[in-house]
Amino acid sequence: RHLQEYYRLIALLDAAQADGLTLRRLLVWTADALDAFRMLAAVADATQELTGGVLLSALWQLSRRGDAGPEAALQGLVQAVLQPLLAMIDAWMTDGRLQDPYHEFFVLCDPTVPLKDLWTKMYTLDPQMVPCFMPMPVAMKVLRTGKSVNFIRQCCEETDWILPPK
Repeated sequence: RHLQEYYRLIALLDAAQADGLTLRRLLVWTADALDAFRMLAAVADATQELTGGVLLSALWQLSRRGDAGPEAALQGLVQAVLQPLLAMIDAWMTDGRLQDPYHEFFVLCDPTVPLKDLWTKMYTLDPQMVPCFMPMPVAMKVLRTGKSVNFIRQCCEETDWILPPK
């Protein structure tokens, strides 16, 4: 979205060049874009090595600084980063399946654990990956619900209740 706005600004500036673009006009027209790019650069620097819930927590905290302009832009980033997490929660709680190819979810799986220890040792919670806006009791309920569904799927071999893939 920010790049689209930038390209639109470049097209405007290109068209305005024929009308005699002054430095003052250039400064006025590019001020918002410059602020947006400064904000994005600061966010990129602050979140460079972060993934998953830790990244989401950092973006959430940055979006709560009180400045309306960056807050609105950061809310869009938070929503975009939140979508994969919501998809992982949905798959875990409804199908009992971990769909986490990049290890960004707060539910961890140890595939070396035998099936008889599924409930106690196979699935655990990584508290660092729980987003800061999700209370720990809610994260624990997500873990237990997914474990329950997974237990029914793997240990009881019940499949009548499984819905077709979305």
